Amino acid sequence: MSDPRGPATRRLDGEPIRAVVIHPPFDKAFMAHEHPEEEMGWLGDAIGVDLMVVRFVDGWARSYAGDGRCNEDWFGWMHDVLAPCDGAVRHTQSSEAANAPGTHTGGQAGGIVFERDDGVCIAYGHVQSIAVVEGQRVRAGDFVAKVGNDGNSWHPHLHVGAWSGSTPLQVRFDLAVRGRMLREQGETRYYGLAE
Repeated sequence: MSDPRGPATRRLDGEPIRAVVIHPPFDKAFMAHEHPEEEMGWLGDAIGVDLMVVRFVDGWARSYAGDGRCNEDWFGWMHDVLAPCDGAVRHTQSSEAANAPGTHTGGQAGGIVFERDDGVCIAYGHVQSIAVVEGQRVRAGDFVAKVGNDGNSWHPHLHVGAWSGSTPLQVRFDLAVRGRMLREQGETRYYGLAE
């Protein structure tokens, strides 16, 4: 029987790395900033990842236009967020507050916690306009919210964290699904994918 937390590989010190593969949360290209272990204390932050929608301008991946001082400058601002898996919505936390880029108010960010049937939980943070309710079943790729900039956030982005029991999981994205999505959006030339 396979481990419900996901595939295991080995770290340099020989300890297993537990990861979960999820549906890409955006239908556009994105970049990731990963949280190193113990940077954040909450289970959903422990080794999570922050994602920014990007556009390619003159061959460069950019996360905002102009000077980035307004949320509307950021390509991810209010962008559709897609469900990470088939499962149930276990918790939602609404927030329609918005920080100005470069500042943050702290406090609770808008968020959603999903639970797969095998017990793996996946959390999204810094979301607004949540379109799901607790107890609702979702399928991977369903629209669930919009990207916000609230709580402990310096700019519009989506935080993704995952865990099983009390074990934080590294988040990885289904690259086959991501490739299909990029081809459908016509963004493959920047990744060298066949047209």
